Amino acid sequence: MFKLPPKFILGSEQHAQFESVYAKIAGSTEGDVTWEGLCEYFGFSAPATEAGIEEADNDLEAIMERTKLGGRPASVLFPHLPPSDGVPRCETPALQTRTMTPILSELEFKEGGWKDKLCGKNRVEYRSGNVYDGEWGWGDFHGKGRLEEADGCAYEGEWFEGKRNGTGKQQWADGASFEGTWVDDVRCGTGVHVNANGDRYDGQWKDNKRNGKGKAEYSTGNKYNGEWNDNNKEGTGQMEWKDGDKYEGQWAEDKMHGSGVFTSKDGKAFRGIYHKGKFVKRSMDRETLLGPRAATPGCAPYGMKT
Repeated sequence: MFKLPPKFILGSEQHAQFESVYAKIAGSTEGDVTWEGLCEYFGFSAPATEAGIEEADNDLEAIMERTKLGGRPASVLFPHLPPSDGVPRCETPALQTRTMTPILSELEFKEGGWKDKLCGKNRVEYRSGNVYDGEWGWGDFHGKGRLEEADGCAYEGEWFEGKRNGTGKQQWADGASFEGTWVDDVRCGTGVHVNANGDRYDGQWKDNKRNGKGKAEYSTGNKYNGEWNDNNKEGTGQMEWKDGDKYEGQWAEDKMHGSGVFTSKDGKAFRGIYHKGKFVKRSMDRETLLGPRAATPGCAPYGMKT
């Protein structure tokens, strides 16, 4: 039987050498690197006979196969036996195909090995006052679970390796909440965010900011439906004010900017160019400029000779 390699310091020269040698032996059956030579180079207890070598190879392959079945990928500093109860399966399709972080070193483990790495369903109460009740994978929140923090914040939903991933709902101590999709603790995808004052946004997110298309309803009664960029109205969209005024057109840096139509509550329309929220130039189509007869073929506009 072979022994585990020494506890390398990640990034050290010895670690780099092992990865290089392992890559050569794993990538090809030819060349001057042999299992026996690898064992000798790194201080393994190498078997002396061909039968012993074959037995060691089979044992390593069996361990790696069992680990793959458990969900943890192989790594260059292998092997480590996985827990017998395996890892919970995430519901979000993207997380089901996402590769878990490899086990890079024995330093990941406390004295006693796997038994100190929770797997399956467990409830843990921390001295800080935080409480996690849900699924675990190799010592991380993984699967579905609820985390209640001592400051009043709480998250319930999917986790991947200790981070909010997939779908879930976050509630903050001030009363704000977000329910939607997450990527590594960041709001990303689609979701609904409600502020403590009642402001509500339902739409697309990227990097914890409103990005893409979405609808905002403000506690003042105003509404906006359109495009966003880094939490600002940007692109095209429609704004409706509580008093009945409306604007539909282009936006930049959260202000009317570009071409658009502003319609007042009494029905008057101002079509033109807007700059940083101000109306600067009126633009009129041919009918507006010359009269309704301008749009009729064969008819001269009013005030013009035929």
